Amino acid sequence: MSRPEVHFSHDLVVALEGADGQPGRAWTSSPVANAALGTALVEGATVRAVEVDDDNDGRPEMVDVSWTGSVGSFAVRGCAMTAQVRYTYDSTVNLDLYGLARGRMTGPAGSAAVWDGELVLRQGPPLRAGERSQRWLLPKPLDLDVGGASDVQRAISDYGSRGATVMLADPTETWVPGSTGDFECRMRLRVPVQRYTYKRARLDVVLLGWVKVLAVWYVVRWIVDDVVSATLFRFRSFPTRVTSDLGDGKAW
Repeated sequence: MSRPEVHFSHDLVVALEGADGQPGRAWTSSPVANAALGTALVEGATVRAVEVDDDNDGRPEMVDVSWTGSVGSFAVRGCAMTAQVRYTYDSTVNLDLYGLARGRMTGPAGSAAVWDGELVLRQGPPLRAGERSQRWLLPKPLDLDVGGASDVQRAISDYGSRGATVMLADPTETWVPGSTGDFECRMRLRVPVQRYTYKRARLDVVLLGWVKVLAVWYVVRWIVDDVVSATLFRFRSFPTRVTSDLGDGKAW
C-alpha cells in the first residue's frame, strides 16, 4: 500500500442543465472547444486548483478544483463536471497515467454543486512491479483541442469501459439552491493510501524463492536426521551394533 502522487492537469469540462426543454450551457478548458459552443458557452469562467500536502512529501492528500461561471438569468437545475488528473506511482509499482474525476448532480434552481470524495484506482489485471508502465486510461491524455465535441464526449463515455481507471468513489454531494447570477462547481479530490494488486518481477521471485526452498529443505532435513533416525533406533527397526570408545572396543 502507498499513496499515489496526484495533480490536476488543468483539463476541465463543465456542462450545465436548465429547465425541461431549455438548451444547456457548457464550458471547457480548451479555447478551440469553447469557440465551437457558440451561444451555449458560459462566459466569464474562472478555474482554481489548490493542492493540500500537509506532510510535505510531494504527494498531496487532497486536490481542490473549483470552477465559477457567470450564468445570468439562466436557472441551473443540473451540473456535470469532469476533471482530468495525472495519477502516478513510483514505488513497488511504477505507474504513470491520466484519469478522470467525474460527477453529476441535479436539483432545484441552484448556485453551486460540490463533490467531496476519495480518488481511487479501479484496476483489472494485476500491475507489473519494477517496470515503468505508461498506461493512459484514455488513448492519450484528454486533449480538448483535437476533434469535435462528439469526439470528446465519446472519449469520456468510453472511459469507464477500460481495464484500469481512476474514479471519484462515493462522493458526498451538496447542492446549494438559489440564484446569484454565478454558478460554482467544485470537487474535493481526497487521495487515500491505495491498495492494489501486482505481479512481482522475475528477479524478486528468484530472490524470495530460494529463502522458501531453504526453509523447506531445513525442515525436511530435520525430520530425516532427527525424527526418522530416532524412531528407527528406538523401535529397533534394523539390527544395531553399539561400541564404546572408552572400553575394550567389544560390541554390546
